[in-house]
Order: sequence, then C-alpha cells, then structure tokens
Amino acid sequence: MKTYIKYIAYYHLLLLLYPFAIYAQPLSLDYFRSPMDTPMILSAPFGSLRDNHFHSGMDIRTNEKIGLPVYAVADGFISRIKYSAVGYGKAIYIDHPNGYTSVYGHLNEANGVIGAYIKRYQYEQEQFEFDHFPGKNRLPVKKGDTIGWSGNSGTSTGPHLHFEIRDTRTEEPMHPQLFGIPAVDLFAPAFKSVHLYNLKPNRPELLLSISAQGNKWIQTDSGSFYTDTLVVPAQTIGIGTEAVDFMDNNTRAYSIYGLELQIDNTRYFEFKLTRFAFDDTRCVNVHIDYPSYKLQNVRYQKLFLDDGNSISLYPFKRSKGRFVFKDTSPHLFKLTCRDFSGNTSIVCVYVRSTRQDATNTAANGSNVSSIIYPRRSQNFSAPGFKAEFMPSSLYDTLYLQYSKQPMHAGLLSDIHVLPHESVPLHKGIAIAIQADSIPERLKTKLSIGTYNKSGIVRSAGGGFENGWVSCKTNQFGSFFIIADTVSPSIKPINIIAGSIADSASIKIKVEDMLSGICCYKGLINGRWVLFEYDAKNDLLEYFFDEHTPEAKLDLDLTVWDKKGNSSTYKTSIKRK
Repeated sequence: MKTYIKYIAYYHLLLLLYPFAIYAQPLSLDYFRSPMDTPMILSAPFGSLRDNHFHSGMDIRTNEKIGLPVYAVADGFISRIKYSAVGYGKAIYIDHPNGYTSVYGHLNEANGVIGAYIKRYQYEQEQFEFDHFPGKNRLPVKKGDTIGWSGNSGTSTGPHLHFEIRDTRTEEPMHPQLFGIPAVDLFAPAFKSVHLYNLKPNRPELLLSISAQGNKWIQTDSGSFYTDTLVVPAQTIGIGTEAVDFMDNNTRAYSIYGLELQIDNTRYFEFKLTRFAFDDTRCVNVHIDYPSYKLQNVRYQKLFLDDGNSISLYPFKRSKGRFVFKDTSPHLFKLTCRDFSGNTSIVCVYVRSTRQDATNTAANGSNVSSIIYPRRSQNFSAPGFKAEFMPSSLYDTLYLQYSKQPMHAGLLSDIHVLPHESVPLHKGIAIAIQADSIPERLKTKLSIGTYNKSGIVRSAGGGFENGWVSCKTNQFGSFFIIADTVSPSIKPINIIAGSIADSASIKIKVEDMLSGICCYKGLINGRWVLFEYDAKNDLLEYFFDEHTPEAKLDLDLTVWDKKGNSSTYKTSIKRK
C-alpha cells in the first residue's frame, strides 16, 4: 500500500510540476521528511473548505499536547519569522535549495539559536508581533533539526501543527502529500447529497436536492445508482454535491481531495486540490453553493465553473461543467469523489429536462436599486450613503437592493441596508456614510458599525475623513456610524494581594468590546518586557526570564484600542 501511495503521489507530482520545471529542481519523494515524529493523523487536510478561504496546509494532530518537537523537513535557511496574536501565531518559514518553502505555524516557541535570535529581535524592536526576514546566511538549518515546539498560538482552535509547502517563487501553497509527506488515510470518501442547478439565470438557482443514502439507491460494481429519474424544468443545468472524506476513522469527516463529473460517459469537469494562489483563495465562496452555506451552514461543492471563479483547481472543465439538454431523454450523470490515496466513491443519477428555463425571481425584484456588473468599477449612491464596487468585487452580476432604516439609541446615523448576505464578495467593496452633526470631539472615534450573526453591534473598521466615515468590507449587511469612546479593560488573572500565584508568568486579561485591541506596552521597573498576546483568549502573558528582576517588580501596563482609547494598570508584585 505504501508503494502504491508513493506511485500515485509521483504521478500527480509529474503532472503538476512539469510547467514549473524551469523554476524548481526535479524532486525525489524522499527529499522532505515528516515535520513531526508523531503519526501523521490530520485534523484538517490541504485545501479544506473554510470561511472565505481554502486551507493552505495540513493540520497535524498533537493529541491535544503542546511542546512536541517540530523538525526542519529538509536542509535550507530560515527565510521568514512571523509572530502574531492571530492567524498562524508563531510561525517559521524555511527556504530549501529545491525551490520550495516549508511553513510551520501555531508553534509554542522556537528552539535553541532560533529562539534566542527571536527574543533578542523582539527586545530590540520592543514588540511581540513582528514579520522579519533574517536573510540567507543568518539561520541555516539541516534536515531533521528541531526548529521549535508545537503549540496553540494564533487563531488555532486547539494544539496542532499547521504545516505547508509553498512554491518559493510564487508563494503558492501546494499539497504536501505530493512531496511524499504521508498522512494516515484508511477510509474512502462518501457522498452525502446531490444537487441540481438551473444555470440560465444570472446566478445559479438550486432546483432540487436528494440524499445520497436511502432505499432509492442500488449498489453496483460501477457505483451507487439512484433508481428514480430526476426531472428539471431547465435546459442548462449544473450539478453539485456534499461529499466528505474519512481518514483515520469512519466518523470524523474531512474535506475531499477531488471530484470528477462524467455525463453520458463523457468527461465533463474535474476539481482537484493541488495548489492555488492566496489572491484567489476567497473563490471558495463561489466554488461552493454560497447561499445554501449562509442559510444552512452546509457546503455543497459545485461541479461547474462560475464566470467569476479564477482559482486554478479545475484541471478539466468541458463547457465549464454546464450541460445543455437538446432533448427530453434521460442523461447519465456520474460523480466520483476521491482522496489523495486513491480511494474513491461513485454515485450515478439519471436526469432529464422539460426544456423549460425556470425564472430567477430574485433578479427581477421590483426593488432593484441598481445593476452592478463584475469586472467593472461602479459606484452606487443614495442620500448620505455611497458604495464603490471594484472590478474584483463581484463574481457575477448583482441586482443591487438598498434600503434605509432610522437610527436608534447608540448609533450616530441611519442604518443603510444592502440585503445580500447570501452573495459572496471577492476583494470587497468600499462604503461611506455621511457624518452629519457629529461633535468634533468624537470624530477620531468614529467607524462603520454592522451586526454580527447574533445581532450584536461590532466595528467593521474605517474612520472619519472629509465629512464621511468609510471602510472596506467583504460582506454585505447593515451599516451605520458608531463611536468608540470606551477604554479597554485590564484584569489581572494571577496577581493576588501583590503576589504571583503562578511563579512562571504574569497573566492579564485585556478586552475591548468594539474597535478591538490595537497595541500595548508593558514595563517592569521602568524597562520594556515581552508580554505575549493571545488574541483568541484575550490574554497578555509575561514569562519570567533573564530580564526579570529578582526583587520587587513594579508593573506598568498600558493598553490601547484601535480608536486611541487607553487604560493603564499599575501594581507592585513580589515573586513567591
């Protein structure tokens, strides 16, 4: 089985890398080693479907533990170190001579010389967060060197290692298993549902859905066949599916590696997670049935290509996956889902058409305020409100609807509503609201507000300029002006009666309920010290080290939010 997996990986790699051979040296599947010694059991494979992006690496389980060794997968040098309170958290990038870069995210700390270099740099810059490029000869590494320890830093939902391989030249992430890095995969993927869409309207219109399990399915050597013929009132249709992969057990579901569509035994469409550009990763929102995701929180993957979908994950797309009925006879649609190891599942459905196009009522609503086209710069304006659409904002034509609601307590403007939450945006739009009769003292505190999923006011960002408050947003919704005049809160966690309950560190909770934490500065006995910021837990933590005085510690901590409001916490501490 291991030899078969290596053969499949090598075949995929040849197909994938041939056009790029002038940029990278030929690869051996033994060039890279595993980044960890633990079994390669994944919590997320490469390309998993996420909110607004495809997952750019593989997430390796660490059994909920922090502090397992992480190894350089090949010789090279540390080309980048990025520490952040969000995203990848503490991350190390290694450039390799073969033209590829390995990335290690959510680390707990770096090891040895690398760790000392990082801490020295942080103290020189007086910053926990940084994005630094050391240079080619500063931090060389050998294959198998321990570069750090696994952790839970950044926007991580639990301890694991986020691992990537990128094309150094383009920075495009690539499937690590193409390079011979294994992952435990013992089970075949499975279909959960099948969906048919009318593609004649301006936007794909869901016509019908069926479960991929039940007594209407017959299992054969050629796949699973649906016994009823599906009838659609449309001439041009596309098909989609919800499919999942199973890797180390048959209960934990993952995103699949690939999908293929054949119609009447003719290859029509293929989706394969091999590599993509970060600039296109938001195309996940047009790869899936976005309205169904927003309404039902389920991701149906489409086996047809929307005009605005630019991501390069479709190696074959006859007629963009769109099938035009020229008769009313049944046609066979065969769907194959596969994992990287070559395990497959197949479902087959017969579809016939009444050759009548359904109408897209959403596009013909009587309250359409403007028609906004993709790949164009267009502006929409109403009294006190402006929206600017860039050429890359939309995937498809938008029949824009707009309404205005009166302001209520706590807001500083009317509420301007663009009710298209089920329409995905790619690069976003710029919106602006006129700021009338707002006191001068508040103008530096202004931003655009909106509602989160729970209906709670949150800041969408932006600020005041020339009589307007503006920001850029990647989602439609309701927008209004708010002012943040409340300073962040600072609450010590383990400082009790002037002593530290935990002798290893000082822990302080910091929160800001509107614009968010911007920056902070911690001093002990008048000197800057390194407080690490964990944004997901609202935690600042200073670990005692060689910079910590042995005697009394006079702590002076100031925290600012994104609108310049600040709070200061001062105390004297004795170490137990």
